[in-house]
Amino acid sequence: MLQEGLCVLFIMPVDIETINSITNVTDTFDTATLTVASIIAPQDPGSMSAGMLTKMLQYLRFLDIPYSKRLELTFKPHNSTYGPFGIGPKLPTETLMRTPMHPIPLRFVEFHVHSSFLVNFWDNLIFMGIIICCFGLFKLIEWSIAKIKHKPVPYPIVRKIRAAVQNFFFMQFYNIFGDVLFFSILELRTLYSFDSTETIISFCLSVIYLCIGCGVMMIHVSILLQFYNLRKKAAWVSEIEGLYKVYEGSEVFFKHFKNKTVLTQSFLLFFVLRNVFFYLTLALLPDHPLVQTGLILTLTFFILGYLILQRPFITVVNLLQQITCEVIFLLANTCVFIIAQLDLKSESSYHTRDSLCEVIIYTSLVFTFVPQGFLVIKVIIAVVDWYRASRKKPLQSNIKQIPRIAINNRSQDDMSQSIEFQNQSLNDSSAGLTRVQTSNFSTQTQDSLSANPIFRGNYLFKAYQTRMNALKRQATGFQEDISVISREENQ
Repeated sequence: MLQEGLCVLFIMPVDIETINSITNVTDTFDTATLTVASIIAPQDPGSMSAGMLTKMLQYLRFLDIPYSKRLELTFKPHNSTYGPFGIGPKLPTETLMRTPMHPIPLRFVEFHVHSSFLVNFWDNLIFMGIIICCFGLFKLIEWSIAKIKHKPVPYPIVRKIRAAVQNFFFMQFYNIFGDVLFFSILELRTLYSFDSTETIISFCLSVIYLCIGCGVMMIHVSILLQFYNLRKKAAWVSEIEGLYKVYEGSEVFFKHFKNKTVLTQSFLLFFVLRNVFFYLTLALLPDHPLVQTGLILTLTFFILGYLILQRPFITVVNLLQQITCEVIFLLANTCVFIIAQLDLKSESSYHTRDSLCEVIIYTSLVFTFVPQGFLVIKVIIAVVDWYRASRKKPLQSNIKQIPRIAINNRSQDDMSQSIEFQNQSLNDSSAGLTRVQTSNFSTQTQDSLSANPIFRGNYLFKAYQTRMNALKRQATGFQEDISVISREENQ
């Protein structure tokens, strides 16, 4: 039924040069906006996940599947590497000529993929080197200022800059970690001997970046385990702020996800693992396109089901963005899977294949504009929130001051009226306590408590109970004074 429905799908034919020009412009615009969004909001996982999905959609061209000529021509403009803005010098021609080219699958050769990790990863190598140098510089400055007794520069500002650079590094490394795996496997599969200096350098770089990737994932898992162990404690809500300060600079791993369970907070880890399996499938099973498409489709269904059932994001905008991107990616993967089935059955239904390929073309074009649309929505929401916060008056405390009552030479009736006034003040204070206590929460604590209403109720109840006991002790003291005065008057 799906094949028949897509066969009759009417798509307006567009000149392939127009499609290629649109693709080049949208790719450049997409790379630029996602990178700028990562710099402005280094803790937001939306730009990172969108970049990773965009790259996976482009890498479907490496599947050994008979695409239509229009789709093949659309794939051609994409570069095999992914370097934001092309930062840094290009690979010298002499180095490229000296680097030996070992046999790799023909499908990779068609898209100018080299067997050397150094050649394929050059653009990303320069970009990540710049980020690592910036992080090391700010880390050194932070450490140096911390050792100085009279700090010339405000220490919190330097710490915030270092934390932002650190978050940006984690996001960008996860974004290119799939490339590291893909090109490292090509390097290791075709490495027969260290026959040149370039080969040795390429092998060492691939091993170093693989170790860095494993280290980043270990840091990610250890942070999630810390939150998991903290949630086992009864008073974990009061201790979670301290954990946020400890892992300042790693907020991208946990900040925008709910703290309810370990499953909701582990979305980014699951997404990265899905990304890893995607590139492993491309590199290790180049001769089995149907198996590749089946595994990719299964992983897409798994992530989409996880998003719908767990809803791990704190904000609705991030959740809708992720679900929208996954649905578009699922549509493209479904078309690729059907084309692989037709090729396996040796069916010469060119009309069906061309229709499916047209769907992939327009899906890839639509996909490039989705992150930008949600980015505009996020900017509008941030501006509105800032405007409301700037106009909001500080919350005034509603707790009434309890007057001191003089006991000297007071009659018993006057003391009784004072106690009634004290009880009325106690009730008003308990009502204002809840509002004041809620207003003192930080933004992160409010998000955590709002996601855990049971713990929020327990926290407010304990605070209310403590205040009530203090006021009751004051009232008890007044009653004892009245009893003493009554006995003296009777005597």
